[in-house]
Amino acid sequence: MEDGAEILQARKVRRRGKRVQLVGKSLFSTEETLKIADDATKKQVAMRKLRNQL
Repeated sequence: MEDGAEILQARKVRRRGKRVQLVGKSLFSTEETLKIADDATKKQVAMRKLRNQL
């Protein structure tokens, strides 16, 4: 029974993207949030282009 509860409560750990950039930060403005999200998106697009070139 404990194993089932652990599986249901387990969350996938994010390693990239906007969520990782926002973990552990206290955000006080929408501008901060949008800047962090925009930077993370640009990084993802750059990595995608690099991966597609290979």
